Amino acid sequence: MDNIQYIKMFNNILDDFIEYLEYNFKNYSSDLLLVKNYVHVIRTGNPREVVNMFLKFSSKYRNQIFKCDEIFFLNTAHDNDNLLYVKIKSVWLSKNIEEIQKANIWLFLQKLTKIGEMVNL
Repeated sequence: MDNIQYIKMFNNILDDFIEYLEYNFKNYSSDLLLVKNYVHVIRTGNPREVVNMFLKFSSKYRNQIFKCDEIFFLNTAHDNDNLLYVKIKSVWLSKNIEEIQKANIWLFLQKLTKIGEMVNL
């Protein structure tokens, strides 16, 4: 597979992730709409930039993401300038999140990290 296919795959999974969050956490829909629009604007200019921005953030926390270490979401020392992370953290800390939803969030983050790394090989 070439880089263009990995970039498309990454962006499709990111869209699925945002849609999953919107569907399951309706009280965050306006925040997630902001994330969706932000991603769309960046992707329109340069689809690879979305991957680069995600990896710039997630690569620092790769071990925590793949170990499903909840401290990843509880640690307030993270880069709060990453819009997607800030919104996911809000969802994670909500009172109505279920364990299966947490597992799905980990799965999305792991998929995005793996595919993003394939783009940068």
